[in-house]
Amino acid sequence: MQEDNSIDAGTPVDTGSEDWFSQWLETGTVSQRSVDVYGRPDLYAQYEDLERKYAIAQAKERQGSGPERDLTEMSEANQILEAMEKLYGAWMKSKTTWFMRALNEDEIDEAKEAADFPTEPKFKEGMAEGAKKEVQAKYERAKTKADAVSNYSMISKSLVKVTDQAGDTVKESITAAEVEKMRAKIGDLQIIRLVAAALAASTQEPTMPVPLSPTNSNDDQDS
Repeated sequence: MQEDNSIDAGTPVDTGSEDWFSQWLETGTVSQRSVDVYGRPDLYAQYEDLERKYAIAQAKERQGSGPERDLTEMSEANQILEAMEKLYGAWMKSKTTWFMRALNEDEIDEAKEAADFPTEPKFKEGMAEGAKKEVQAKYERAKTKADAVSNYSMISKSLVKVTDQAGDTVKESITAAEVEKMRAKIGDLQIIRLVAAALAASTQEPTMPVPLSPTNSNDDQDS
């Protein structure tokens, strides 16, 4: 699906109209945040390895201790740099941008209810320490699982769209089960970042900085 990057500023609200509030409300939207998610986070480790090898190869070439080569042959450092460029291309190709909207209190409560959080245990007086530890460990495992299920549900409810590197919309909804499968592939960190984006959209006031264009800079200096 081709993404339309044009900005719809909406029809200006006539503040002199008796119905200005209804007009203004029609243009309203809930807050959103965007997060870049990479399908191949494993590539970063390979890139780090190449960075170290590149630094060593460069040092050897500066010292003149590198292997002899034909003048038409690419240097070791340049070969590594070429491999790094290909790896970076694959990394960027796996990039998607996820747009997450604010959740209302009811939606957050629904996500928590679906997770079925366990009740924190209360220990009877005189209960053996070994038994306490066993009960506490069971509770912690159940809570960790419930946290994960709640996160999957929140992402599912919050997702507005996913765009690819070209800016085209490739997905507009996701199920909690799909999020769980995704977590197994890309890890907890990126899942947590999506949850954080949903919570930020829900709880933090959005502030948009003034673009630092030459025109704006000149206007600031003149004022």
